[in-house]
Amino acid sequence: LSLKTFLLTFSENIFPNSFVTVTDLLGREILSEKISQQKMKIDLSDFPAGVYVVCVKNGNETTRKKIVAG
Repeated sequence: LSLKTFLLTFSENIFPNSFVTVTDLLGREILSEKISQQKMKIDLSDFPAGVYVVCVKNGNETTRKKIVAG
């Protein structure tokens, strides 16, 4: 079983121009999507197993988390 799909759940306080960006550890952007609903699926099946950084930009606030896809 491959764990390359992640479900992100956001609070109700999402601003209209909020984005999720996923980069590899070298800083290369592999995915960027506008947040349009409270739950969002990130599918990294087309990318190699490894560690990625998920960055959520919500207004003036930025949150980064590392995830392991494999």
